[in-house]
Amino acid sequence: MTHFNALVNITTAQNKLVNEPIQIMISFENFDSHGQVVFMTGDLDPLLYPTVFEGKWPTTRFEHIDGEFLKISDFHTRNAAIGHYNVKITPLDRVTG
Repeated sequence: MTHFNALVNITTAQNKLVNEPIQIMISFENFDSHGQVVFMTGDLDPLLYPTVFEGKWPTTRFEHIDGEFLKISDFHTRNAAIGHYNVKITPLDRVTG
């Protein structure tokens, strides 16, 4: 399990968020999953923005771009307000604690 601070950009079907500081948790010890990324802080409305990303979802695409940021893209099938989304997570520093 890893915690770190990051700047997050999210583009959804209807909304856009730029350089939002968020604490991220990544876990690889979840049952039936290759890993999970969760936004731990921030005032994001989960009806407007995705906040949990599972490695077991077959359409979710995780890409580590140029050793600088994580890009997650998918289509939210249960919420048309989110629809197709792209998330860019740029790490800032590790959270200790």
